[in-house]
Formats: sequence, C-alpha cells, structure tokens
Amino acid sequence: MNVCAGPLTLRTVTLLVITTRLLVPAHSRSPVE
Repeated sequence: MNVCAGPLTLRTVTLLVITTRLLVPAHSRSPVE
C-alpha cells in the first residue's frame, strides 16, 4: 500500500526539525521574554 509514505514522512519531519532548530537556536537556548 504505502511503502514510500513511511520513510518520506520521516524524512520530511526530520528536515523540518533540523530547519526549525537552525532557524531558532537563540530562542531555544536563552529564553529572554
């Protein structure tokens, strides 16, 4: 059925997490709010 759905979704999620971590590294490190 969905053979490429699993690895494809995992890859997208991983890419999203990495991008988010690279985009907001300061916010996650020093929450000055």
